[in-house]
Amino acid sequence: MSGPNSGMSFHATAYCSPYLDASLDVVREQIADRLAIDPSSVEHDARVIWIAPEKTSIGRQQVNQLLHELTLTVSENTSRCVAIVEAHTLTPEAANALLKTLEEPPENVWFYMTTPSAAQLLPTIRSRVVICGVVPPAESISPESAEEAMAFLDGTVPARFTQLARLHADERLADFCLILSEALRQRQDYAILEWMQSHHLSKTSPNYRLYLEALAVNEVLA
Repeated sequence: MSGPNSGMSFHATAYCSPYLDASLDVVREQIADRLAIDPSSVEHDARVIWIAPEKTSIGRQQVNQLLHELTLTVSENTSRCVAIVEAHTLTPEAANALLKTLEEPPENVWFYMTTPSAAQLLPTIRSRVVICGVVPPAESISPESAEEAMAFLDGTVPARFTQLARLHADERLADFCLILSEALRQRQDYAILEWMQSHHLSKTSPNYRLYLEALAVNEVLA
């Protein structure tokens, strides 16, 4: 993991990875370490408050409920943790409701967030958290998947569009994005990975086909 603000005394950290499960595992580990409990107990510990999207976003009502829970009296010196899963789905209203608490958190309260990338966080949230990248353990992809990814990366533009049409028909575009990212990591092709991260998918209704078509014609593949 890496974080440009790691030396600052923030009470909130955002763990970023296109593999959200990897970020969530890190959040569990960090909370377990903070509370001195086993990671398997984190979800059920009364000192941990969990927030996740309802349907497609985290709304103002959810944040209001969180803030209310943080006002409840607890034993002196008891640490509490807030896990905000997929924090990039916070609505602007929800984010605004959370800002003051992030700036001046209650004593012994720590915030942990997951997001595919820091770029997908609202700027007001991003400026108030430590950003840490999460690199998951190397994923193994089948030889067939690797060959499919290489065909896209090394093919002509028409061939890429034909391949994307087939993936779309098979409803495999989302899986192909992950396969492609892992293949690029194994090939250490960071220029293309950087393009993929900087041109992130919409947080509410990702259009994988348009995203991959934009990559297919981009000079980064030339």
